[in-house]
Amino acid sequence: MPSWVLPVLVVAAISTLVFGGLILTAQGEDQAKVRVDAEGLVLEPAGWMRMWALSNGVTVPLANVVSVAAVDRSTLPLGIRAPGAYLPGVICAGTYRRRGSKGLWMVGKAKQVLDVELRDESYTRVVLQVADPVATAAAITSALGR
Repeated sequence: MPSWVLPVLVVAAISTLVFGGLILTAQGEDQAKVRVDAEGLVLEPAGWMRMWALSNGVTVPLANVVSVAAVDRSTLPLGIRAPGAYLPGVICAGTYRRRGSKGLWMVGKAKQVLDVELRDESYTRVVLQVADPVATAAAITSALGR
């Protein structure tokens, strides 16, 4: 067997695992968990999304939440990925920087996502894929008392 065969097989196996993992991760409805507790608004990646987003999520005081809305994913600016994972139409996860702002994305294949805008935090925006973004946005807005 030629000496180049084993490295090629290893690269092929790793590539298959990575792309397969990305595609399987993006299949679920919930890519993130959202809850309001005593500490504030908790936004955490679910399952394998934690690995792709390279984040444990964020916890922010309710006073630092500017707005929460269910929006069409295509209307949101993305920016430059640093770090994270991106496969067009499949997954968008991690930190994205754009013109002085920094966003955390935890989105699979969803067309409609939850957009949380923040102030006085390390992230100015957190974009999440949840099963029902409209109901989640309404629940958070209610918790904010707005």
